Amino acid sequence: MKDKDQKRGAYKKYEVTRLNDPDGKQKECEYYVLDWKHDKFTIPAMIAYANACEKEYPLLARDINKQISEAIKKAEGIPDSLIGMDRAYTENEMKNSQR
Repeated sequence: MKDKDQKRGAYKKYEVTRLNDPDGKQKECEYYVLDWKHDKFTIPAMIAYANACEKEYPLLARDINKQISEAIKKAEGIPDSLIGMDRAYTENEMKNSQR
């Protein structure tokens, strides 16, 4: 195993504060933080998220796809097996969203 996180599973690592919740209805929500720069699983996870929300939230999906495209351009040390097909998918999505 490369590091101690591989032996831990999920654990509380970050504190997230919601900026726009005047009624406090999001107070008890749980959040998951993804690291675009260092986590090789962020790109495939965000591709899945963009696909899942595209019909209900097309503008969110478009913006996530833009972030994915930028992350792929900057990707270092991320195996092609994780982003190879995703790279082609993202480039195609970017072309479609610019129409």
